[in-house]
Amino acid sequence: YQANRLELIAKQIAYNLENKEARVAYVKGHYIRNKQTYKENFIKYKAGNLEHYREVSRICSKRYAKENPDKINFHSANRRAVKLQASPDWANPEEIKNFYQLAKIKEQETGEVYHVDHMVPLQSELVCGLHCEFNLQVLPGIENITKGNRYWPDMPE
Repeated sequence: YQANRLELIAKQIAYNLENKEARVAYVKGHYIRNKQTYKENFIKYKAGNLEHYREVSRICSKRYAKENPDKINFHSANRRAVKLQASPDWANPEEIKNFYQLAKIKEQETGEVYHVDHMVPLQSELVCGLHCEFNLQVLPGIENITKGNRYWPDMPE
């Protein structure tokens, strides 16, 4: 077996590549038929390797956050808006996501930091805006920080 091991592995790889669709269908079917066993085994593994599992989860979460800052910013802003009760039911989440994607694209193109800004701030002494697509704009980061929550369009004097 050891002498022919590499040859057997090469044959197995070639077979899997030639019959990829059938192999995928088989593996999916096997998983569906044995879903409960897979879940039980995962729970046992996780319980026995909790520290390792936590470490791997932490590493994966950090990598995801680094690769997808627009998605992390979108979810963070939504969470803050929900906590402030500033997120209306009629707001379009896809349109809101587009603002965060646009900010990411502008950052990649210019190398400058861009923020998604609420034109009318969510928290202010005079007025509280909503977290919806009509109240968002993409600004250079320094301009947004300078603006703070002190200025908005048609602000009363």
